Amino acid sequence: MNPVYGIVVAAIGLLLSIYSVAKAQGNNSKAEVKELEGRLVRLESTGVGVKEIEPRLTKLETREEFQRGSLAGISLGIGRLDVQVANLETKVDVFWKQLINSAADLLHQPHPEFARRDYLLEQLRYDKLTQLEAQELYDVLSAVWDNREGPFAERLAASLVMKSLEFDFDIQEVKK
Repeated sequence: MNPVYGIVVAAIGLLLSIYSVAKAQGNNSKAEVKELEGRLVRLESTGVGVKEIEPRLTKLETREEFQRGSLAGISLGIGRLDVQVANLETKVDVFWKQLINSAADLLHQPHPEFARRDYLLEQLRYDKLTQLEAQELYDVLSAVWDNREGPFAERLAASLVMKSLEFDFDIQEVKK
């Protein structure tokens, strides 16, 4: 029940019982009885008499119960969505990790001239890359991406790893 309406009902009930007791005892002054009658008349004149308020309260209680039930249903639905989003995030993270590892494998070359790039790619693969190494790898891969004559697969792999580095290490792409 809404607390405000509960207070109104209690006030009306209290006034009615005081009025009834005062009238039954008959030892109260006519002024006190008139004052109580005046209060009841004022309350009823505002449309808040006991007979008028009970159906309203019943409707409000029903509506409040419905809203509570609706909120509980919404809360339960949000809880389920939260679990589904968490599951989806896990799957997406696994997907991106595998994609970046595949891109790193594609970029890995056993030539001595690419030893530093290979080392940085291995650090990335095993989650041991520092912020400075991430920036260095980003710069190395930028050269691969900028080489328009290079193989498309290497350029695409470099682009994927660069985007991952931008996200994971908050590296900003430098416009040339």
